[in-house]
Amino acid sequence: MSRRKRQRPAAAPGALLRRRAALGVHLALQGCVLVGSQGPWWDVLVDGERLARHAGYDAARAAPMEPVAFMAAVAAIVAFFFASYDLVADADIQGPVLAASLVALVAAGALVHRVLATEDAIRGTAEDVARAQVHGAVVDPSKSADGTSAGAAAPPAGADVAPVGTSRDPLATFARKLSLKPAWGMALLVAAAPLMVIVSLFLTFFAERAPEPS
Repeated sequence: MSRRKRQRPAAAPGALLRRRAALGVHLALQGCVLVGSQGPWWDVLVDGERLARHAGYDAARAAPMEPVAFMAAVAAIVAFFFASYDLVADADIQGPVLAASLVALVAAGALVHRVLATEDAIRGTAEDVARAQVHGAVVDPSKSADGTSAGAAAPPAGADVAPVGTSRDPLATFARKLSLKPAWGMALLVAAAPLMVIVSLFLTFFAERAPEPS
């Protein structure tokens, strides 16, 4: 074998540096996903004041970790193992990193769906309470068999009585002022997970690799 064939081909200028930079960015995003999965996800507000906070993992209450938080955390840890090995050893094991990034993205999507569903449930509760007040959901002993009150005339059709009814009932007032606000943990997870996938796709399919030794 000639000396030329035994020599390692020269790497493309900057190819290894770009891959290392992308791996470094991916490692930072993995940390964001891990922290966001364990941090606060949303706050329940009443008239702008925080009533309760929901987190992926609440160590103070010793509550079990949320399934979505567990899935995102495991994905970040698996991606960290392979990406850090690639960075240290100049290796190119991108399949597990891409798979873990996709799992983190699915976890972020599930969290967004859950928050939207919770907001819809809060709005639905407020509307149900307000509607119940308008239609006299509280049973009146003087109500006749046909559903009309014997002691008071029914409101005329089309009358706007919702504000009066809800303002007199503490439950209706509470429901109307109840809201949900995303917290920093959810924002971190939802922002970092898609970026993990983008960087991993770049490393897997588009980043230039250093030539292998012959």
